[in-house]
Amino acid sequence: MAKERMVRVSSKGQIVLPKRIRDKMGLREGDYLAVAELEEGLIILGKSRRDVFDALAEPIRREAEEQGITPDDVMDLIKKMRAERTADESNAA
Repeated sequence: MAKERMVRVSSKGQIVLPKRIRDKMGLREGDYLAVAELEEGLIILGKSRRDVFDALAEPIRREAEEQGITPDDVMDLIKKMRAERTADESNAA
């Protein structure tokens, strides 16, 4: 289970991550963190691009699942859109 920590928001909307967390994540001044806005609130994500992508994609995955859209459906749509784009580019030339 995730450990929750309370942080205070400054008048400028800034938050300070506890030093223990910054050290554990290897965060330094100037680093960027992704923030995902979900219905339940915000999630502050680490620097790992894979983790960021997974957290941002999760609401989309849930919505697709609710609508019965499978990963194969998505891949088929991508292939179709790429073929259409290629055809459009060929016709424009």
